[in-house]
This record gives sequence, structure tokens and C-alpha cells, in this order.
Amino acid sequence: MDFFSIKIFMEEAQHNNFLRLDHVERYHELSAKTKIFFTTAIAEWDADFYVKVDDDAHVNLGMLAITLARHRSKSRVYMGCMKSDPILSQKPILHKYANEDVSLGAWFIGLEVEHIDERNMCCGTPPDCEWKAQAGNVCVASFD
Repeated sequence: MDFFSIKIFMEEAQHNNFLRLDHVERYHELSAKTKIFFTTAIAEWDADFYVKVDDDAHVNLGMLAITLARHRSKSRVYMGCMKSDPILSQKPILHKYANEDVSLGAWFIGLEVEHIDERNMCCGTPPDCEWKAQAGNVCVASFD
């Protein structure tokens, strides 16, 4: 076991703040992993919001908190950068698409949720965020 694995196990033992999922870790299994995550998170925690962040995203936690607070009074919200608009108009089918974000959007179609296309969640690389911030549109998240 390497140094970082030991540190992770020590962190988990001390704080019990990791969620371990029983899943297959492969790129083409991301939809299944996403489904398992949300199923487990909802069963484990009663939260106002559940957030999915990819490993190539950089989150501005302050802007995320402000953005979520704007929607706190709404009871059923699915919010994100809706780059795949056509999927929102298709009939709901619990089908695992190749992209887990598309799968998640398709799964929520069948639920009575309000879809909010939050464009400040789809900034590109950090220079894109800086240009948007100068224009008064601070990014919630950027991605590589």
C-alpha cells in the first residue's frame, strides 16, 4: 500500500467521511456508477441538494452555495449546464447512455422536477471563467 492509500484510510478511520460504492470502475460504467451514487446518497443522507462533480471540474464553492441558495425554496430541482437539450424533450426511458450526464438528465425526465439550465455551471477552462467574471457572470464550475 502506498503513502497516499494509507493517508486515505487514516482519514476515513478518523472522520468516517468517505462514501464507498460497490461498482465496477470503468469509463463505460459511469452511468451505472452515477445511478448507484445517487441511490446510495439519497438513502444515507437527507439533504437539500445532492451534487455530482466530475474529476475534471473545478468548483467555486462560494458561487455554488449562492446558486443553490437561489433555488432552496423549490422542492424538486434538477440543475446544471444543459448542453444536451434534445434529451430533455425525449420520452423518459431508464436507459444507460454512454455519457453519464445524459443518462442522469434522461432519468430525471420521468420525475416531476424543474429543469434549470444554469449556464454559469458550464464555463470552459479558467481563462473563460476570468472573462465571464469580468463581465459579471462568475462561474460556479469550470472544466478541463
